[in-house]
Amino acid sequence: MLKEKHKSDKILCFLVIFLIGYGLLVLASASLIKSQKTFGENYYYIKHQVLFGLLIGLGLFFLAFKVKYIFWRKISVLIFLASLILLILLFLPKIGLELGGAKRWIEIGNFVFQPSEFVKLGFIIYLATWLSRRTKDMESFSKTILPFVLLNVLLGVFFLLQPDMGSLLVIYACSFPLFLLAGAKFKHLALIAVCGLVAVLLLVQFSDYRLSRWQSFFRPAEENSLTSGYQMRQAIIGIGSGGLLGKGYGQSFQKKGYLPEVIADSVFVVLVEELGFVGGIVLIFGFLVLSFLGFRISKRAPDDFSQLLAAGITLLITYQAFINIAAISGLIPLTGLTLPLVSYGSSSYVITLFSLGILLNISSYTKELS
Repeated sequence: MLKEKHKSDKILCFLVIFLIGYGLLVLASASLIKSQKTFGENYYYIKHQVLFGLLIGLGLFFLAFKVKYIFWRKISVLIFLASLILLILLFLPKIGLELGGAKRWIEIGNFVFQPSEFVKLGFIIYLATWLSRRTKDMESFSKTILPFVLLNVLLGVFFLLQPDMGSLLVIYACSFPLFLLAGAKFKHLALIAVCGLVAVLLLVQFSDYRLSRWQSFFRPAEENSLTSGYQMRQAIIGIGSGGLLGKGYGQSFQKKGYLPEVIADSVFVVLVEELGFVGGIVLIFGFLVLSFLGFRISKRAPDDFSQLLAAGITLLITYQAFINIAAISGLIPLTGLTLPLVSYGSSSYVITLFSLGILLNISSYTKELS
């Protein structure tokens, strides 16, 4: 039975406001020079982020907050089918937009968006629904284990064709823990993970661009410093030069054309270069608090679906954040993932706020645990 609605998690609400403000502050500085060079004005990117990311995102955030989370379970199949249709549209001529050798965007007139952001959330909603109905059959190979593998393989094919290994990594990093939380045996998950790891290694070995990224990670010496390892080299220089307190807001050197993707997956470098180690830790701490609050909501959620959905949304946002930070800091190979609520990109921004709205709605129905 659905628990009676009460006040939502105020700390989560304040945290969302903080992350929005902090992210816009960082992006305003990171995008300044690029905006001047490209459009001849100082704040093109930040204005675009506010108009098409923040305002639309806040609208969907409040909509998701007002709609009972049960609604998403009722239409989960439609959401999943819509996700598959969007992935198919990527490969249709005059609709799928190819940039940098990758087909990750849909272009309809002047409207351009990245469907992978919708697909990530759509799959989490569908998976939470599907797993919540199979909690008693988690050890069944035919009813649960095999269908779970096939669902992940199906999405894997679409993302590899784009190619978009970063988004696929986030999806798998969410779906496997949800499978475990739903009651799957760890040995089954471990076996699937080993098979997946072998598949990833084979994909890296037989793909030039993936192989170059791995090589630049394991061999970041001068031999790759001007080619595949250039972005990583400049990122490490920028992060290292920030020191404890940074060079000062607006004083980044790397954003002057030296650091690639300065407003996308490299934006964390500008943050640390300008605001230092302390500034970076503030953002990381924000995502850690988000992780804690999200899992607390999941633990107190009133039913299996809401528990899995809250956990999935929490994993989706925080995993992407920490993978981005780890990659641009040289801890793992570069993935191309953006930093939620900080990087430029309205598709990611809108879906992240929409996801947080759902999470906040679930917090309105949580129960007190003894």
